[in-house]
Parts: sequence; C-alpha cells; structure tokens
Amino acid sequence: MHVLGILFDLDEANICRNIHTYLPLLEQALPAPRRPRTLQTKPHELPKKGTKKPRKIRSIEEFLEVFPELTDFIVDGTEQPRGQPKVKKVKTPSQKPVGRPKDKKRYYRVKKGTHTLKVQVAVTPQGEIMHLSATASGRVHDMKLLRKSRLVKHVHPGVRLWGDRGYTGLDKIYPEHETIVPKKRPKGGDLTTEERELNRQISKVRIAAENAICRMKKFRSCKEFFRNRDKHHGLIWGCVAGLVNLRWKAQQQTQMA
Repeated sequence: MHVLGILFDLDEANICRNIHTYLPLLEQALPAPRRPRTLQTKPHELPKKGTKKPRKIRSIEEFLEVFPELTDFIVDGTEQPRGQPKVKKVKTPSQKPVGRPKDKKRYYRVKKGTHTLKVQVAVTPQGEIMHLSATASGRVHDMKLLRKSRLVKHVHPGVRLWGDRGYTGLDKIYPEHETIVPKKRPKGGDLTTEERELNRQISKVRIAAENAICRMKKFRSCKEFFRNRDKHHGLIWGCVAGLVNLRWKAQQQTQMA
C-alpha cells in the first residue's frame, strides 16, 4: 500500500478506500465461487414426518447447467485469527464499557486459543472451489455452519457430500443426499481393519479440499492475522478464491493441450 501511494501520489487512506471500492468488481471479473453474503438465521433441522421437501432444481438439465459435470462436493471449514473485540466507547467516564464479555466469548476459539473467523469451503474432487459460506465466528461448529450456509438447498440430490468427522450425522439432516463421512472410533473401543481402510480411502478424496484451502492460504490476507473489518472478510476470501480458480483453470488447460 505504501508503494502504491508513492506511485500514484496518494495517501495510504485513499489507497485503502480505492482498494475496497474495486474489490467487488475484481470478484465479479474472476471465476470466484458462489458466496452468500449472510448466513441463515435458523439452521436446517432434522426433517419431520409428513413434511414436504423444499423445492429444488426441477430437472437434471437445469442442474447440469448450473453445475456441469459435478457429482461430488467436499466440504471443509477453515479459520483465520482476528483481533480481540474492543471495548465500546462510552459517553461519560462514570459509565462502564459494555459488550466485551459477550463479544469475547463469541469469537474465542478454545481449540486455537485465540479469536478467529471461520469460513466453509466446498470443493470438487478435481480441486475447483465452488462455494464459500458467509463469515462466521470461530466458535461456530462446522456442522452448524453447513446448516446455515445455504449450500445444500441449492445442490441437486444426486450430488454426494464428503466431510470430515466434524460432519458426523450429516445423513440424518439431509437424507436425500448421499453423504460420506469417516467413521469415529467408538468410546472405549477401536475401529476394525476394514473401517480404518475405509477412512483412509475417504481421506484420499477429501485431501482435495485441504489442498484448495492451502492454495488460498498462500495469500497473506487469508493466512495471517486479519486486521480488516469483519464485513470485508468474505469479500477478500472471495477474491482470493477467484484467483485460485483462475490459476487452476489455466493449469487444466495446459494439461489438456
């Protein structure tokens, strides 16, 4: 940003505002994945008996038009560290700052030991990023994020959903989809040889999502401490995913040539 200010004789604040102005245009120009701006207020629940299923894409032709040659979705979540929420300013010194304990609990991730922001990525087995969820706090579980991400309701029932052990129980919430999740070790027991081999084969398919996230985190804006506003987090990740998809498509064309 300092270099751009020297080249164009502008202040860093003006450079920052201009960058945020053109980021949505960059995301539209790139082959960025679908990215809803917000999460659902109420997550998907277990289907009740006698209730009608929500209307989806009407035919295979419509589905192939939206997602050509797509039969599998690999879903995974990733996190990025962010700053601790600041104390809200008060008008008079006698007033106590409010909001700190609630915000701190909302973003604090016990597993990471810090405050984080979380996004969910849906990838094809070939490595193309097809969907990004809206940004959520790091405290949100992967399964809950999937249920609020507006992903499954736009996917044809013929698409298989792959996930890690954090998505255990996915088949109960979305019985119309074929779901593949590694088997957990039972409490006080152990997995059989066949179950271990099955988990190993599932991991060989799921590695495509891990590789896609790794390619995105080569960009410092997705890997390092997020210093921007939370409302810009999804936009920045959408632009980075578009750049990753652009390079992926170029590599596919080179291999086919």
